[in-house]
Amino acid sequence: MLAGAAYRQANYDAYKLMKVGLDIQAVFRYMPYVHPMIRIDAFYARTFDGSPYARLDNPSSNGGGFTLGGGIRVPIMRWISFSATFDWSFIGLAMRGDLLDGTRVKDGITGQQFGGTFTLTFHFIGVRNE
Repeated sequence: MLAGAAYRQANYDAYKLMKVGLDIQAVFRYMPYVHPMIRIDAFYARTFDGSPYARLDNPSSNGGGFTLGGGIRVPIMRWISFSATFDWSFIGLAMRGDLLDGTRVKDGITGQQFGGTFTLTFHFIGVRNE
């Protein structure tokens, strides 16, 4: 089982989204040729340098979310492996700011994302000659 911290940033046209959180991943090596994996993330998120709402002036947003995922790792040889993972993420943000007419806005937005990652990994540490 691996645990760690994660930082992710996405740059959209109108704003940037930053996520900081904890990442836990488990690889089950009980099968000889295919190792199933699961992943769970919990994160804090906020937007900056703009807003998802085009008419919002002085925007402020923060919130959080989680990611659930799974996949497989296939050892090719002792130093190389291939993995394919698929993740579902959910995020919720509280948006605050002023409209151009001076009205104060407090609103919440949510979003979901489904993604896949394919990796070719070279293992340099912990490889034993047997």
